[in-house]
Amino acid sequence: MLRDMKEDIHDLIGGQSFGSIEEVQAVLDQYQQQKNEVPVDDFHGLSSEQMHRFLQSVLFRKSPPGCRIIKSTKISRFGLHIACCRPC
Repeated sequence: MLRDMKEDIHDLIGGQSFGSIEEVQAVLDQYQQQKNEVPVDDFHGLSSEQMHRFLQSVLFRKSPPGCRIIKSTKISRFGLHIACCRPC
């Protein structure tokens, strides 16, 4: 995967002349945005951007009012946490 990305970037900017580092960055930003919008089979057709927004909304929102976290469990090597709540 990393090798593919390296080849894509080489093909994208190799041989081009840029007037500034900002121009290079703009091309790379557009490339990354396009990659982030591609559906991913492992995410059931969601793009990585959509999955990021979903996880942010579910995992990192504040506890509901009247809920006290009683247990937080780390899941997997990615450091995701699930919080169990009970009313105060």
